[in-house]
Order: sequence, then structure tokens, then C-alpha cells
Amino acid sequence: MIGSKILRQSPPCGVKLEGTIIGTPLPGTLVMPQPNQGPTVGGRMNWVPLAPSADFSTMPFPGVVVLTEDEMQGKTFKDAYVSGTRCFMYAPLVGEELNVVVAQPGTGTGPGFWKPGTPLGAAAANPGQLKIATANPLFVVSEYTSEQPPTGTLTDIVLAMCCNA
Repeated sequence: MIGSKILRQSPPCGVKLEGTIIGTPLPGTLVMPQPNQGPTVGGRMNWVPLAPSADFSTMPFPGVVVLTEDEMQGKTFKDAYVSGTRCFMYAPLVGEELNVVVAQPGTGTGPGFWKPGTPLGAAAANPGQLKIATANPLFVVSEYTSEQPPTGTLTDIVLAMCCNA
């Protein structure tokens, strides 16, 4: 992870979104609109962690959307969202860098070490998280190593460049 924010592009070129989160994901998690659910009270869509049908399957909708921190409540990248609350997201353009949540390879006993250029794709077993891709990469690792994962998690937060928006 580089810095303390999910969005690293300045100024941002993509689209900022708002909605209602379902579940308790961390900022940096990939999300998608809740299937078969229309707008909720206030006209905001429900969003859930991205759940592909299989590892590295094509996206169920066009574009990549990543949760950002809830700065209005003073939250950081280490603070998970509370289900049913307002969430903030970002849809990056190709080439933009974000800190994203990656399912940690191996035993999960310490932070992973990432090599620049490593392709990352959607992981079916870990909704909303990425893992080393063999097909259909969504991001490419931009930094050499990763940040210590938040306490109690088995994930890393890694700086990566969007390559499939």
C-alpha cells in the first residue's frame, strides 16, 4: 500500500459513486450492484462485494467499482463498512492506481510480497477481493511489497493499476 487512501490518482479521472453497502467489506474491496435489487429508500442502489461465478470469469457488469473510505465519518482504509449504511465508491479508468484488497496467497500468516506487473483478477472464493490472475486481469500490481494487513484479516492492501475498466 502506498499512502493512507484507497484512491491514489490525483486528480481522479474516473467516476465517484454512492450507494448502500450490504455486508461488512473493507475499503479497497471490489463491489457490484446487488443482483435483482432496485434502488432503495433515497434512490441509492444496494452494493455487495463482487462475486464472480468462477475465478477470473468476466465481469458480471461493465467496469470495475472499488469501495473507498468513508471520510465523512472519519473512517480510514482499516475501518470496515457497516451493512445497510451509505458507502462511497470509485469507478477507475484504465491506468489509474488504487490500493485494493487482495486475498493473501499461502497460509495467511503474514503480509504477502508483491512484484510489480503481477496480474490480479477477481477471486470467486473471496468476494470482492483479488488474487493472482491466470486470465482476465482487472489490475496489475504497481508496488514491490504490501502493507501489513489490518488486524484479524487474511488480506493485503496492494497498490495496483486498473487494466480492465
